[in-house]
Amino acid sequence: MRTIVFLDLDHTYWSWGKVPETARQAVLDARANGHVVVANTSRTRGGSVGHWPEEFDGVCCGAGTDIEFRGEQLLFETLGAERARAAFKAIAAPRCMIMSEGTRRNYLYSRVPGVKAIARRVSQRFVGPGFTMGEITDMSDEDFAEVQKYIVTFADGTASKRLAKLDLPTGIAAYPLRFAFEVADERFNKVTGMDVVREHLGTGWRTVAIGDSVNDIGMFQAADMGVAMGDSKDEVKRAADLVTDDLNHDGVLHAFQQLGLV
Repeated sequence: MRTIVFLDLDHTYWSWGKVPETARQAVLDARANGHVVVANTSRTRGGSVGHWPEEFDGVCCGAGTDIEFRGEQLLFETLGAERARAAFKAIAAPRCMIMSEGTRRNYLYSRVPGVKAIARRVSQRFVGPGFTMGEITDMSDEDFAEVQKYIVTFADGTASKRLAKLDLPTGIAAYPLRFAFEVADERFNKVTGMDVVREHLGTGWRTVAIGDSVNDIGMFQAADMGVAMGDSKDEVKRAADLVTDDLNHDGVLHAFQQLGLV
């Protein structure tokens, strides 16, 4: 059966933009066998590490707000300037670091000493051409208008505990990540990307979702088959139909083999 694979990127397909050759070849071989492989990530284009892998048929990025398939733009949304400003005011707090992610550039906010310098060094090393990082407090209306989401973390490691206390603007929601949480338009998520691509391709496809984080559980539930990486948290593994190895032990290749894609 022809299959559409929706593949998370961070800690699933790559680590800091570095892709194991076995994973890359598995994607190419699956496509050669008539299957479709789409990257499905919360990262925006402005927040991408390295470059978008050319070996994919398409990419769903920005937590379902920016969807492209074989060069055709299928969906594109931002928070808009007014809601982006309101969301930032709701999440700004002492000892937090906030990164806005957009289509062209990212911005950073932090009151924790040394964090900004570290973040900039990391971005210069790992993030692709066109990436810039300014101060959120210096953003213009035009800059806020292109924001698709925020990533929020805390120096004391309490990001997950602060989710329930947030008072976000109407239509904006917060979602847990491994060590942080993201704040985005509640109408869109990784399942949005799946739905848009499936509608574009029509019926007759099996769907497989592969990921490692809590924000991938929705993908598992929406797919015919959900696959968790070997180093995922227990709650992610419980939500999956299959658990493969981790990224550094050929997890993508082994999953593709078990699914009969290669």
